[in-house]
Amino acid sequence: MGDTKVDYKIPPSQLQGGYDTSIFQFKLKNVQSLLSGPLVLSVFRKFHPPKQAIMESVIHNSLVDQ
Repeated sequence: MGDTKVDYKIPPSQLQGGYDTSIFQFKLKNVQSLLSGPLVLSVFRKFHPPKQAIMESVIHNSLVDQ
């Protein structure tokens, strides 16, 4: 992100769920407003098909936008 002041407002904590992924929630501080809200990171398993990861990303981001 090019800014060394970026830090966690709320450090990552793992959420329950995720069949093919490990899911973490967190919040950042000292970032632009777009990234200052609650964030979710999905870490896909090693052998997860790339097309599946892209599809899931599109679905999740579309739901967030709604």
